[in-house]
Amino acid sequence: DLCALIRETPSLDWMLLTKRPQNIVRHLPPDWGEGWPNVWMGTTVENQTEADRRVPVLLSVPAAVRFLSCEPLLG
Repeated sequence: DLCALIRETPSLDWMLLTKRPQNIVRHLPPDWGEGWPNVWMGTTVENQTEADRRVPVLLSVPAAVRFLSCEPLLG
C-alpha cells in the first residue's frame, strides 16, 4: 500500500504525478486532511489546452505542495 509506505517515510519527499488530477481526491486516505507535508501533488500539462483543463482541478486538491510537469509544451 503506497499510502502506508509514504506514512512510514516522512523524511522522503514524494512527488505524485498524474495526467488525471480529477481522480486524486477519491484516492486520498482518510487521514489526508489538507495534505501530508512530504507529498507533492502534480499534474502533467503538455500544452495550453491541458493546462487550462488540469491546473484548476489540481488547485482544488488539498495538498501541502503542488507542482506541474510542463512538457513537451507543444502549441
